[in-house]
Amino acid sequence: MNETSSSSRYTGLRITLVTVHQFNKESILSHVI
Repeated sequence: MNETSSSSRYTGLRITLVTVHQFNKESILSHVI
């Protein structure tokens, strides 16, 4: 149970990081253009 909870939390963190990274990339591009 602990492993599943930790794995699920890690997956959520990864999704958050990817989303933030994508948002920052688009924001930087819009600033450059």
